[in-house]
Amino acid sequence: MKNLVLQYVETWTNRCYFDGIPDTVPARLVQLKKAPSWRTASMAILRNDGRLLGEARPSYDIYNTLKKIELQERYNRPVQLRLF
Repeated sequence: MKNLVLQYVETWTNRCYFDGIPDTVPARLVQLKKAPSWRTASMAILRNDGRLLGEARPSYDIYNTLKKIELQERYNRPVQLRLF
């Protein structure tokens, strides 16, 4: 988590926040990821949620395959699956 916070600070410093990251900003700006805040970083640490700091969830091939099967059954359409 420490590395994520350091990366978050470095990213926003490179985006012209040379004076430092503000403590709080309007909620809508944080929601749109248009401005950083230390509050966002602290909430990410408390929730142990790196997505607030810009970390993406990993994508798994098996999930994508199972999702295709689910959609095939739902809409009764044949779908070519690459399993191997």
